[in-house]
Amino acid sequence: MGQPSHGVTDVISVWVVEDHRETRETIKELIDSEPGLICTKAFGSAEEILAYIKDHYVPEVIICDVGLPGMSGIELVERLRPIASGTKVVMMTVHEEKEKIHSALTAGASGYLTKPPSADELIGAIRDVMNGGAAMSPRVARKVLEIFAQQHVSPYNYQLTAREQDVLEELVAGKTKKRIARDLSLSVCTVDTHLRSVYAKLHVNTQTAAVAKAFREGLVR
Repeated sequence: MGQPSHGVTDVISVWVVEDHRETRETIKELIDSEPGLICTKAFGSAEEILAYIKDHYVPEVIICDVGLPGMSGIELVERLRPIASGTKVVMMTVHEEKEKIHSALTAGASGYLTKPPSADELIGAIRDVMNGGAAMSPRVARKVLEIFAQQHVSPYNYQLTAREQDVLEELVAGKTKKRIARDLSLSVCTVDTHLRSVYAKLHVNTQTAAVAKAFREGLVR
């Protein structure tokens, strides 16, 4: 139905898509044990979640395995984008190949964790994406930088200012607005202003869309 559900107590709703039953149950238990989070549904395949989502409100965050049976997690992200645009999707996989990371983030994923994530990594990732960051394991973040280092100069010119370019690069590196403000010695309000300008120039409305476009078009130096 396209809109994330919100509880009256501002509890963050999370769904899990993982074909391995024990892993799925462990993740659900970790989420449910954290104050302010609740795992309301857990699925074993992409097909299951797509069938369910047609008649139900979507959650705020989905934790999704890349290597699902049938439709892959990356394909699922692409299918979810038009029907659950407000939902943050964090990919989770044993694979750290640059191609898979690039495909996942280009498809619109908000983060990419290596399996098995620790409890702190998992909970931190959920909170990071809800705060506007792009959750990534440290090794994945390094590979993201390597991907951009190997890309040629983008043929696209959105006339970003030097500071807007800095903010976009920090966003792509998975940092929250507070972290960007600290690292660039700016106020959070100023970072917000730059982000609004970046979104307008890139013709996107969200952090996820901005990061995906940066990947597709090689916008980060």
